[in-house]
Formats: sequence, structure tokens, C-alpha cells
Amino acid sequence: MSAHPDHSGAQEFAAAPRLLVVDDEPSMLRALSRQLASRGFDVSPFGDGEEAKRAVAEREYDAAVLDFGLIGMTGVELMEQLRAIDPTLTIVLLSGTIEVPEAVRAIRRGAEDVQLKPPNLDLLQAALERGLERTRLHRSRRLLAAHVVDPYGVLDPSLAMQRVVRQVQHVAPLALPLLLIGEAGTGKRAIAEMVHQLAPQVDRTFVAIGLLDRSPESVESALHTALERSERAASHSRITLYLDDLGVLSAGAQQQLLSVLDASPTLRLIVSTRRDLADDARATRLLPSLYHRLAVLPINVPALRERGASAIATIGLRVVDRARIDVGEGPDGFTQAALDWLCNCPWPANIPQLHDTVMESFVRAIGESEIDTHHVAPSLVARGMHAGHAAPDAEDWSIRAAEKRQIVAVLGMVKNHRSQAAKLLGITRTTLYKKMDEYGIGVSGD
Repeated sequence: MSAHPDHSGAQEFAAAPRLLVVDDEPSMLRALSRQLASRGFDVSPFGDGEEAKRAVAEREYDAAVLDFGLIGMTGVELMEQLRAIDPTLTIVLLSGTIEVPEAVRAIRRGAEDVQLKPPNLDLLQAALERGLERTRLHRSRRLLAAHVVDPYGVLDPSLAMQRVVRQVQHVAPLALPLLLIGEAGTGKRAIAEMVHQLAPQVDRTFVAIGLLDRSPESVESALHTALERSERAASHSRITLYLDDLGVLSAGAQQQLLSVLDASPTLRLIVSTRRDLADDARATRLLPSLYHRLAVLPINVPALRERGASAIATIGLRVVDRARIDVGEGPDGFTQAALDWLCNCPWPANIPQLHDTVMESFVRAIGESEIDTHHVAPSLVARGMHAGHAAPDAEDWSIRAAEKRQIVAVLGMVKNHRSQAAKLLGITRTTLYKKMDEYGIGVSGD
């Protein structure tokens, strides 16, 4: 069976909706949790608000039922703190006595309903289902935006990236500069486009300017053009200007960038960088005034290796799913051993490197039901990587053996034409000769 976990989860509520129940009365907590579980909810009971907050920060829940009079904080205070972590969460408050003004205030502050305790289960379920419809809608819009700008699943479900997504949701409506900090290949452009799509103005154009390896004159010219464009924009039109890979700027380019920041409110600036701009400002490579303008809303985008095995597995499986749709055939997942190999690699070049490795492995595995280690190994070897937690001797032997099998198979497929074989393997002809000598592979001439 393929190692292909179900990622639908609560986003479409294919499984039971995940529900927190928070009450500091143990008997009430047990009874209510049991009753709601019998109604089809996946219930997680908590005896205090701090535990509930930690749970919501670590896992996506769909709804919460909170005691109005918790010890240490009110139910309304806990509700606001939970919704700060996840604004889509449906929340129903339960109270022993309902004061109408308090109930109205709670609903205005985000509660789906305030009900008497112990609750009428039919009324409670109706309120939860009513709120869950809205939660579905909010999350489907969020996922649609992510899908449109995220063709290879950059915005994975890891806790690290979910924190980034929450930051994006908070800052998207603000007409302030945004600074994205992270290594190449971590998905900074996808995040910039997500900010653009979630911004409130519908008539908004996304303009991306790549700054890597540009001459100072070219950077200044690009910034000048962007500034002119924003000044020509009609009052109802908006521009999101994305400057990709900001490096060391000339004095002229820094002045141009300050001019862009001072431009009309029709322009929203998003800048990505791999550099420590604070260090550049301290070393006078960057004007302090420019740094402070750029760094109003910084978001750190984690490297793939910092997101954990679940992120690597999710992105890899999305690549396989998309390739299978495009090709119309091919494996539908990985063996557990192959997935373990991928998850134990460091991925120094991040998402593009993982994507290319999975695509190469997918092509090798066409005709089979799963991608296995011998499909993955040649791509890892070609990139100088290996699964870091295996025993070195056994791992070296298995990768070498898999690479030898792959070379022999490709040579046989192209009838020993070594130039074609090298091209299919993604290596130079000289490298192919060396590997053939190393593995003792002998063939007739081209």
C-alpha cells in the first residue's frame, strides 16, 4: 500500500469535525465530551484554557465549545485568544446563567452562539453545524488562494508554515511594506502572491521584478519603471510590486526604493531577501531609514529541512498527484522506505530540488504502482545527497546498487547509446563513463 496520507482532514470535513471541549468541571467535561462524540464529532477534552491554546497552535481544529466561566480566564477571553491563532474556528459558549448583554457582546466578538449549561444537545449541534458551514467556506477560500499561487504545494501543513500562513492572513489587508526573509526555493514568491490575492482590493495587478544578478543600473531602471506605473494607476486601481531577491543595492537604487515606498497608496510593496538586512544597515551597506521602512512587517520563511518530515512528504505526494494527472498514468505514491529516504534528506536547495527529484523518480517508476528506493536513489546520488539516518555502510551499498541497476536499465533502453543514456540520466557523458568503469558495466560502442 502506498505511503499516501489523507490530507483532506477538516478542510473539507471529510472526517469527523475536530472539536475542542473546554470546561474546568471534570464531570461536565466528561459528560459533554461523550455526548458530542456520540453525535459524530472528533472530541478533544481540555480542563483549562492554556492546554486548549497549545492544542490549537499545534493542530487544526474546526470548532470549540467553551465554558463561559473558566477559572483563570473567561470563556470570552479564551475565545479571542483561540481565534487569534485560528480566525476560522467556530466557537460556542456555554453558561450556567445567560445575561443578555453579555451574550450579545460575546456574539459580536466572534461566538457562534451562547447557550445554557447543561446544553440541549440538538440546539448545540445545530449551532456547531451552522458555524462549521462558515468555517468550511473560509477555509475553502483560503485553500483556493493557496492552490492558485502554489502549484507545487509550497504552503505545506507543517506548523512552521501554518504560522506563516496565519501571519499572511493578518497582514494581507494592511497597506504596509512586507519583508519576506528566507533561503532560495522556500516559496517566498508564492507567499507574496498569496498576500496579493488575499488583499481586499479586487482591481489589483501583481508585478514581480527579479533582482538577482542584475546590474545596479538595471535595478534602478526597474524600480523607476515600477514607480512610474504606480503614479499612472487610476485611483481605483492597485499594484502589488514584488521585488524578488533583494541584495546589496547601489545608492541610486536605495533612493529609488525609498521613492517607491513614498509612492501613492495605489502601490503595495513586498520584498524578499536571503540577506540579513539588519546587518547590512549596521554595516552602512543599506540606509537605516530604508531598512526600517522595509522591515515593518517581516515574515521569516522556514527552509524545507526546518519544516519536518510531514512537510516533505506532503509536497512530494502533491508532486506525484499532479504528475499522474498530467501524464494520465504512473505510480500513485511512495513505498514507506522511499518516503523515509526523502524525509531524511537535507534538501539544501529546498522545494525546487525536492520537486525535481520526485519528478525524476516518478518518470522512472512509470509502469509500477509505487515509487521505491531504487527509483529515488539515482536522483539523490546525482545531487550528492543521502538519507541521513541510515547506517552508512548499508546505505552506501544500497544507493550504489540502485544506481548501477538504473544505469544498466537506461543503457538497455537506448541500445547502449551512451550519449542518449547520459542525457536521460541527467549526467554528462564523461560522468557516465566514470560510473560505468566504477561499477564494471561493459557495453559495445555507440
